[in-house]
Amino acid sequence: MSLRFNGDGAHLSRTTNLPSITSWTMMGWFKISVDTNTNSLFWQFGHATNDEDYEVVTDIDGTTLRAYNGITSTNGSLLTVGTWYHLASTVSGIGPDEYLVYLNGVLDITMAGSAANTAEKLFVGSLAAAVIPLNGSAAAIKFYNAVLTPAEILNEMQFFVPVRTANLNTWLHCVDPASANFGKDVSGNGFDMTVNGVPTFEDGPPISWKPIRRKRPLFFTAPRRWLFGATH
Repeated sequence: MSLRFNGDGAHLSRTTNLPSITSWTMMGWFKISVDTNTNSLFWQFGHATNDEDYEVVTDIDGTTLRAYNGITSTNGSLLTVGTWYHLASTVSGIGPDEYLVYLNGVLDITMAGSAANTAEKLFVGSLAAAVIPLNGSAAAIKFYNAVLTPAEILNEMQFFVPVRTANLNTWLHCVDPASANFGKDVSGNGFDMTVNGVPTFEDGPPISWKPIRRKRPLFFTAPRRWLFGATH
């Protein structure tokens, strides 16, 4: 399952228990269902009332991946309508090359961090008052109080359940069709997001629920030479 934003401004938001603006990772699976030929928001993290924030959006053509660091924007790859993509962004400071955006686990956009941004609000799917709403879906949203490595991002994109649990701030699996659980944080931290509007559900991305843990053998198997009395 996945959370379906219908392009009418339905979105998730939160103003409390947010990570430091200079050390965080945000990721999730997203799909553009309808090309609106304008900007569409995957997520925004930063100032609550102005443009001093980090954004992962589409450009005004509706399908080109774009990142904003509070000062300027940089475009990345072209996305295809109806295709699931794993998006991730990390911020490790306020210097050059410290704001990174990954597409399907591969670095796609590199920008500078911004000293002007502040950790006041997180939006997913749209801004308030239906500003740049996404007509599409989201699933397996994970928010960390730390900067994950490229290898960790590749690992996380394979599963709904977080592989890394250290520094996990929020996990929204987006698979529970009960409307009360649209913004439910299932990480154990209880950092639920506020549901704005009426999102719905649809089929999710083609990933596994969690890694398969191999069980250890229950019995010790003796080496062959022991079984037949060999001494060398």
